[in-house]
Amino acid sequence: MMTASTSAAIIGMRHRVVHDYMSVDQEVVWKTATQEMAPLLAMFQRLRG
Repeated sequence: MMTASTSAAIIGMRHRVVHDYMSVDQEVVWKTATQEMAPLLAMFQRLRG
């Protein structure tokens, strides 16, 4: 289940990538894309039914 802190982290990361992209840590983005997206996608698929 998505918590408020998870939502805030997602929104915060999007904000940094879009508005402060020159200081984004590419390793953090890569880790998120390769390791943390699968569980998030699975949660959305469960919610969708």
